[in-house]
Amino acid sequence: MAKDNTVIDITEESPLLGEDSRSSRDSEASNGEGAEKPKSILGVLSVLLIGVFVANADTSLVLATYGEISSEFDSLNNASWLMTSYLLAMCGTQPMYGKLSNIYGRKTMLLASYVFFAIGCFICGMATKMSHVIIGRVIGGAGGAGMYSIVSFLITDLVPLRDVATYRSYVNVVQTVGRSCGGPIGGYLAQTIGWRWSFLIQTPLTIVALLLVWWRLQVPAPAFDSAQKQETSREKLGRIDFLGSILLCSTIVTLLLALSMGGNQFAWTSPTIIGLLGSHQLLAIAFSYVELRVAKEPIFPLYLLKHPSVVLTYLVLIMQNIAQTLMMYSIPLYFQVTASVLPSVAGAYLIPAVVGNTLGGLATGHYIRRTGSYKAPTILASLVAAVAHTLTTIRWTGHTHVAESLYSFPGGLGTGIAHSSTFVALTASVSEEDAAIAAAGLYLSGNVGSVLGFTLAALVMKAVVRKSAIKRLGGGMEDVVGRALDDVGFLRKLEGRVRDAIVRAYVDGFRSCFGLAIVCCAISLICAVCLRVKRLE
Repeated sequence: MAKDNTVIDITEESPLLGEDSRSSRDSEASNGEGAEKPKSILGVLSVLLIGVFVANADTSLVLATYGEISSEFDSLNNASWLMTSYLLAMCGTQPMYGKLSNIYGRKTMLLASYVFFAIGCFICGMATKMSHVIIGRVIGGAGGAGMYSIVSFLITDLVPLRDVATYRSYVNVVQTVGRSCGGPIGGYLAQTIGWRWSFLIQTPLTIVALLLVWWRLQVPAPAFDSAQKQETSREKLGRIDFLGSILLCSTIVTLLLALSMGGNQFAWTSPTIIGLLGSHQLLAIAFSYVELRVAKEPIFPLYLLKHPSVVLTYLVLIMQNIAQTLMMYSIPLYFQVTASVLPSVAGAYLIPAVVGNTLGGLATGHYIRRTGSYKAPTILASLVAAVAHTLTTIRWTGHTHVAESLYSFPGGLGTGIAHSSTFVALTASVSEEDAAIAAAGLYLSGNVGSVLGFTLAALVMKAVVRKSAIKRLGGGMEDVVGRALDDVGFLRKLEGRVRDAIVRAYVDGFRSCFGLAIVCCAISLICAVCLRVKRLE
């Protein structure tokens, strides 16, 4: 079947929604036809909420228990792989869900993602080796990628564009509740009946979510898919770009592995990191060739990247996520170092940012629904976040009052706004057939931004703290500084001038991270200003 590989080119003079199926759907919605009614949409969302909650609780649950898990297997030095393996699998598979859900349907791929997630959790709960847990996390990450993204695809299929951000904000509330509950639940289970139950309890919950979706979720096929309903299984299988999928996954994973291990397990100039980065370049070239010259239906059509709005929305989200991650990485550590609080207390200082994230998404959804404009919120997101990072850079000097810890609120608010507005901006800029694929790319951009944020935070802190501490203390203190970098608890054993110097060095590192976040917000702002869009009609 011939496919028109065009991307909608939006100018200031042209109407945002052209004469495609998306325009037709929004027109029908304005007349009360062709769109799902609010009660119907909320009914669909209610079926999906258990899966949304579990997928988001899993992340904070593992953050709360990774020490217990890795210690049981005498592998504390490999504890970071419990999160890294999940994130790598999620990033590697996320772009595929867009195309596969176009071929096999949203419901089928959502059910498949639940199966992967449930199997992954069960393997983790029954693991007898650390390697088994990591394998389970990889399988779970492949499922989690679909549990995150397909919900947004369904919302985009069912509602007019100016309502998309509103309904996504409701899902964001459940995501926030899941992230907030996962840590305490995981910690409680680990202390009472064992960390394994923090995974095993997710398995029946995921199965319940799967059964609800199988039984209750009835969604119409996208309008562009009407000619493909009669395809046989073999014909559908023939449409899958297997080679492109493998190359795309390998391209992403080699880059993220290099970013995750560079400067930590291996030096940036080590053969391992150089080999990974070189492999990434070769795989990227091979993937581009396959998508442009070989694949009949590319897993990620590169023509999407010719559209400025697609690239700009990806860049906005990457920069916002880098800035947010720099902040979220720094805040708990800042209060552990400067106020000597316990990790459990330090984590509470993240609450304003999480609340801001939720409120930003809700407010943006209602604003877009009322005005039909999404460029203004996208610009505002960068400005609000930049204010937060500027305040923390100036005011967080080592003696921070509780009231000033609320500076993280506008940082979370800005990211919440950006997540809602960029999704609508992207969806409005592509054809309906490409919407899910482009959205999967947006989710990937956000995850890559998070990985880059963690990598940059670790690099900046390590370099700045070491240089600043040695400058203050003089030569011969390298071992003490190194131990303070490896173990924050070591600071509590230090006294007098040495402790003060290292704390001041840490503050210099935090302020450098916040300064880098300001730069990211500035880049995000430039990209947002360059978005050429008008109100949703």
